[in-house]
Amino acid sequence: MTGLSVRQVTELQGIAPRARTLMLAALTERLGAVEPAFDFHREWSGGWRCRVAVAGRGTLEFVLFETPGQALLALPHPLPAPWRDAHGFAAEDGTRWSFDAEGQVVPVVTRSP
Repeated sequence: MTGLSVRQVTELQGIAPRARTLMLAALTERLGAVEPAFDFHREWSGGWRCRVAVAGRGTLEFVLFETPGQALLALPHPLPAPWRDAHGFAAEDGTRWSFDAEGQVVPVVTRSP
C-alpha cells in the first residue's frame, strides 16, 4: 500500500495529538466543521491507523505515514471516491499526498496561481 517515499508509522507515542490535528484539518477541509471521535489501533503489520467517527456522517479510517521529510501524514483509506482529486491531503510540512490508481502513496504536485 505504501510507495517507496513514505513509511507507515509504527510508533504512536507522542504523535497522537499531531495526528488528530491533521485528521481534523483534512475532514474540515472536505466536510466543513465536524465533531470527530478518534480511535487509534495497530494493524497486523505494526502500522497505526485511526478510525474516525464523524457525528451524523459516518466512520472513516486514516492510515498514518511519515514522509521523506519526516513529516506526519494521515490519509483516508479506503479513499472515498469524491475525494479522489488532484488536491490530495496535507502533511505537517505542507506537502500534499494521495493514493494513485494502484494504491501507492504519491506526492500531489500543486500549482501556484
